[in-house]
Amino acid sequence: MGTVLLSRQCVTNQYLRKKDDPHRYCREACAEHTKCGPVIVPEEHLQQCRVCNTNGRNCQTVGEADKEGIRDADFILYVSALTTERCGQENIIAYAAYCQLEADMDRPIAGYANLCPNMISTQPQEFIGMLSTVKHEIIHALGFSAGLFAFYHDDDGNPLTARYANGLPLFNERKRQENTLT
Repeated sequence: MGTVLLSRQCVTNQYLRKKDDPHRYCREACAEHTKCGPVIVPEEHLQQCRVCNTNGRNCQTVGEADKEGIRDADFILYVSALTTERCGQENIIAYAAYCQLEADMDRPIAGYANLCPNMISTQPQEFIGMLSTVKHEIIHALGFSAGLFAFYHDDDGNPLTARYANGLPLFNERKRQENTLT
């Protein structure tokens, strides 16, 4: 176990990586808020903003220094019960996904599960079903989803999927969408 400190999201949703540097750099600016699913990540959980110019050069840190992070942890799970647009879709009980991977082994270090408030039941006869739903969503938040198959490594730490020069695997973008339980 160590300390988990998350990267900030970028204004343009585009980030860069420098060779032999595990940090993500934003083009031009970091977003005002970093989210994990529908949850705004507390500032205390975030790294310092790292940015490069539009050409990917002049990379630097800006703003406040790294925050404390979450000590003695390998994973952060953000759990919410927020009425979101997704909750308005027919029969959506909950949804979840990972939101950040660590740099070396592509292991999820943060994820979220959102339970749709209008679908939460406190009826005793529905307890087992609700518990099953929560367990199912936690599994997705931990990274068990088709969208991460291309990021898996073997026992020696070698990627199981061919990688581009930027370190990302070849994969189907449609499979990276959040997993939803109806």
